Amino acid sequence: MTTTGDISEYDSLSNLVQEKEARVWGMKHHVPFYKIKKASKEDVDDDYEVAEELGVQVDYLHEVGSAYGLKYKHLDE
Repeated sequence: MTTTGDISEYDSLSNLVQEKEARVWGMKHHVPFYKIKKASKEDVDDDYEVAEELGVQVDYLHEVGSAYGLKYKHLDE
């Protein structure tokens, strides 16, 4: 959806940029921001509960949060 050609060779800056854009697009497509906000507004104690609610692992949730520009690992901060 976001790349053209074979970007598997990481010696090219263009390929690295396309790979990053593709990963960010995939994360945002898989876990839309409104779902993060909705899950974090519910009565949750930590990121593990948010990740479970969204059906993802915590480390992936943190990557998605970073893609959205969240500063901290904890979503409610």
